Amino acid sequence: MSKREQPAPSTRQASGLPNCSALTYGFVGFSLAAVILLAVAGFYHISLPRHGLAFAGVTSLAFVGGIAAHAIRTVRYRALRS
Repeated sequence: MSKREQPAPSTRQASGLPNCSALTYGFVGFSLAAVILLAVAGFYHISLPRHGLAFAGVTSLAFVGGIAAHAIRTVRYRALRS
């Protein structure tokens, strides 16, 4: 049987427990949001010091979103294992 003919692994076998901490997920979300905001601000010539509160709000939401993504992945993994 060729590799193409083999059935795909089930979700139960393919998924794994997140191997990083929730803080790591939060920092990655924060970093991605900050880089995207800096790129957009540079492209549109937006002064970020004048919009510091918006920058802080978006990056903190991204931080919390990263932590939530870790929690969701952990819950889904544990639900699959039980």
